[in-house]
Amino acid sequence: MPGSLAALGVSENFGSLANSSFVVYMLSYNTPLAKILAPTRKDLRQVFRRGVL
Repeated sequence: MPGSLAALGVSENFGSLANSSFVVYMLSYNTPLAKILAPTRKDLRQVFRRGVL
């Protein structure tokens, strides 16, 4: 099927590989998982207004 992921050489196992890679990345990161998965939110409205609008 043209335009599909298979046509690009991506196998059906890609999702499993991506999930495994994400888990390895998270475990090897030098920050507690709780901080990565639930970060402190920062209000960026003023930065956006100055830089974009």
